Amino acid sequence: MGNGIERKNSTLMKKLIMYFLVVIFLMLSLNMYSMYGFKLFYINFHTMLKKLVEIHYISIRIDEAYQDVENYAHSGSTEYVNGYHQKIIELQNHIQQLKDGSTGEVRYKYKDIGKMVETFDEKGENIIRNYNVQMEQIYINHLVAELSRLKGYIQDEVKGLLLNELLSVQSHYSSFQTLIRRQENTIYILTACITLLCIVFVVRFTRKISTPIHQLVLRLKRFAKGDLEVKPISYKTNDEINVLIESFNFMITEIKSLINRIEEKASIERKLKEQEIKNLEISNLLKQSELKFLQSQINPHFLFNTMNSIAALADIEEAVQTKKMLESMAYILRYNLSKLNENITLREEVEIVKNYLYIQRIRFGNRIEYILDIDQSALDYKIPSMILQPIVENAIVHGLESKEEGGKLELRIHDKGENIIIVVKDNGLGITQEKLQSIINCKDDTTKDDCRTGIGLSNVIRRLEIKYGKNVVEIDSQVAVGTEVRMTLEKSQP
Repeated sequence: MGNGIERKNSTLMKKLIMYFLVVIFLMLSLNMYSMYGFKLFYINFHTMLKKLVEIHYISIRIDEAYQDVENYAHSGSTEYVNGYHQKIIELQNHIQQLKDGSTGEVRYKYKDIGKMVETFDEKGENIIRNYNVQMEQIYINHLVAELSRLKGYIQDEVKGLLLNELLSVQSHYSSFQTLIRRQENTIYILTACITLLCIVFVVRFTRKISTPIHQLVLRLKRFAKGDLEVKPISYKTNDEINVLIESFNFMITEIKSLINRIEEKASIERKLKEQEIKNLEISNLLKQSELKFLQSQINPHFLFNTMNSIAALADIEEAVQTKKMLESMAYILRYNLSKLNENITLREEVEIVKNYLYIQRIRFGNRIEYILDIDQSALDYKIPSMILQPIVENAIVHGLESKEEGGKLELRIHDKGENIIIVVKDNGLGITQEKLQSIINCKDDTTKDDCRTGIGLSNVIRRLEIKYGKNVVEIDSQVAVGTEVRMTLEKSQP
């Protein structure tokens, strides 16, 4: 029977998991569909832009080659000749690569540009040879002018190619706009369908759970008022609700049977029952007294042992996160039990804070960012116990808890020679100076609202002032900006 119940008890969980998995899958599919369109556009657009740059490179290189020839014709420096030859070779190789990667009319245009570059090279070499044989400068200038015109023709061809590519880019962009509009419509439709599907599931799932529970509640209310004619519930399910219904039906059947047996014996055993009731009352009073006595003996050690037992059970059930959270809480409790009246190292205090922050990470998720900046050299310094954790807890509970996102908590411990500087800073709600002063001035009066709100902070301040003297704690807080608690602890103090 136990295995059957376990199988039934997993039904609701399976339904919920299946529902969430379907929704997550649909949302992921929708997101990937959208991202695929953008990625495809980006790849094509990047390729087109790269081709525009490669085409423009021809114009730049031919202009640089012309400048080398012109400079050589005026200065005669062989450095320009070497640069010219290198640029021509690179340019011809570049054009050949572009031609090999092209088809149709564009390929022939690259071929024409390649021929024009060959002609440009011949004329450039002719100018270099004529300069070397000391041809008249006026003739060389004429050849340079012809080379300039040829350069212009080549650049005009390049501009034509650039224009064609720009038209292709424009066409691609227009088609992308159409694709975006189509994707938007598709996403709207799919989102509406997913939303409708979620609503239908929620309504059906809620109704399937609420209907038998509502019947169960109505019968329990009647039965609690003494109506013993309550009929068993005939509603059948294949999940945990069915266990509740069967248990209720069994309970009322057994109670009715028990009442009938009691009524049959009532006439004979009334006096005995009255005495028995008195005895039960006395016994009940004794048990209550005993219970109160036992309860008065319950101390934090019981709670600590219980939490360790729960952690062990969580480990058996492979609830890793629950086990870790319980272990962190047990560590804090054990620390309170054993170290409360002792001076302990900052290393132990920081470990308590880390365990506490682990619990808060489980609670708040990514809503709060935790930053620990700690000098290792300061960790062996001893301070009163339970100093850091109450301040960190105060920052989270009263400063960051209400922030939906973007919360930040910083713990910084720095060794500054003669002093240890400890800073706890948050970007939470902050508090007014008036309320801050009221919290600092709290003594043992916990009836005031401000004292109840800041009891952890005021307790820490009082204990530090007892050990280190006044003005050891500085608090700077601004409403809607955050709060910074700064402690300056002298190493010379024992």
